Amino acid sequence: MQKKLLRCCCVAAVVLVLGAGPLAAEEAQRAERLLDRCEPLHLLPTEVETKTVGDDCDALRLVPADERTALAQRPARAEMSLLDSLDAEPRYAEPEFGSRPPSKILTFGIAAGVAAGSAMNAVVLENPNRSFHFTDEGWFGKNTYAGGADKASHYVDFYIISKELSFLYNTLGYSRAESIAIGLGLTLLVGVINESGDGFSRYGFSLQDLTMDAAGGITAAAISALGANDLIGFREGFLLPLYSVPDCCPPGNVGQAYQNQLYTADLKLAGLARRLNLNIGPLRYLSFSTTYASKGYATGNPALHERQIGFEIGLNLEEALLAVGVGRDTWWGYMLHVVLDNVRLPFTAVGFQYDLNSKRWYGPGNGNSYSKR
Repeated sequence: MQKKLLRCCCVAAVVLVLGAGPLAAEEAQRAERLLDRCEPLHLLPTEVETKTVGDDCDALRLVPADERTALAQRPARAEMSLLDSLDAEPRYAEPEFGSRPPSKILTFGIAAGVAAGSAMNAVVLENPNRSFHFTDEGWFGKNTYAGGADKASHYVDFYIISKELSFLYNTLGYSRAESIAIGLGLTLLVGVINESGDGFSRYGFSLQDLTMDAAGGITAAAISALGANDLIGFREGFLLPLYSVPDCCPPGNVGQAYQNQLYTADLKLAGLARRLNLNIGPLRYLSFSTTYASKGYATGNPALHERQIGFEIGLNLEEALLAVGVGRDTWWGYMLHVVLDNVRLPFTAVGFQYDLNSKRWYGPGNGNSYSKR
């Protein structure tokens, strides 16, 4: 449970500092609205203009007369109804890299905060009480730690951290390559600090965990470098109702944090349609996903252990946000995307799952089917 808590804290820390860049976009929008209101007044004679314009428009009086005419002849911005916006091709949520000069204070402040938070977890939450040691947790086998759900969690969590850190450093003004490199570097640092803390706890330093941390971070960097975040993604989901079987679950058993989790690898139909130049209508709000989850490993009863792989069709909430004009150019829009782009909400997908342990199919369902033997 503690291992899972660190990664949740890291994601939360990224979320808390995401307001740095979008505020600049809001200021630019305010300036554009001011220009729309003031520019017609500057075509009036000077004596009339002086009596008409307010203090907010004073800054525009310095615009030469010939330029005022050009400003007034700008094409009017079309106002779209909600239904029109749903039919139109939405803009993409990825920030515009390198849009303003970098802030060195925030650059190093965020990096220091991420490193300090990881170190604090290693010292406080992991409760180091042993000499440094390694552990072999295995990968995705039947008798591994939490049936491999821990490894899927490491991969997806560090994918999200790497992706969002690169987006965050973009809002600070860095180029695409710089943002991706900084995001990946910090992600790898978090992984090393995290596993080093485990090395002094009852868990031990797991090379498998560190490998999945690095793989998730590198995957996010590669996808961002290719500009394919609208096509491919990974999410972590939580399932309802909560896993419940008789006499579940003895304290201290492994897998407590994973019984109500599900991890997805997504093919977003909107991104696919864009690349194929196809109009797929409302189908663009869907994603096809493969999933992984484990059940029953915290019960202490091997008969209840399940490793479920599956496939499902679900809502692409990122695309839905964009369709109604919510991008990453405001702090609240940014926060919504951080959550809804990366979290699979309950009951937003339907599919089938196959238990590798019992060779049994489940579905159709929301991914929360399991045996109660």
